[in-house]
Amino acid sequence: MTEQHRLARSVRHYTDAGTVVFSKLPKERVYHRPEPGKWSAVEIIGHLADSARYNLQRFTEAGYQGGRYTFAAYAQDYLVARNAYQQQPLESVVTLWSALNHQITHVVLHLPDSALRTVCSDGGTEELTLSELIEGYVQHGHHHLRQLEPQ
Repeated sequence: MTEQHRLARSVRHYTDAGTVVFSKLPKERVYHRPEPGKWSAVEIIGHLADSARYNLQRFTEAGYQGGRYTFAAYAQDYLVARNAYQQQPLESVVTLWSALNHQITHVVLHLPDSALRTVCSDGGTEELTLSELIEGYVQHGHHHLRQLEPQ
């Protein structure tokens, strides 16, 4: 199995797991904010959609730039508020997240081998290969899925 297939499979597994978790969310929990300043379940899913959107761009750009790739961080709280996920139907937010992850899977499958070794950085001191960045994206997603599982 190629590295691209392994990474794409990991993204697919995350997407499948998310679909199951989202489908089991109790209705009363979808829009409930557990405390001031904390996101509701639909806002967490919206954050995951924002993450998918930004990472799709990163994976695509790093894949064709090669060598080194510096990406910008994004304002997570601002994006969740600005996209008004709290006022959207859960199904719409899940559909957005799912579509973005299907495209990420497609992009990852078609990355050239050399792209996976591209050194990626947010301008700070930490540097990761594109392969490691993709793995981190999936780990981040699973972290939030665990937050949404029944307590």
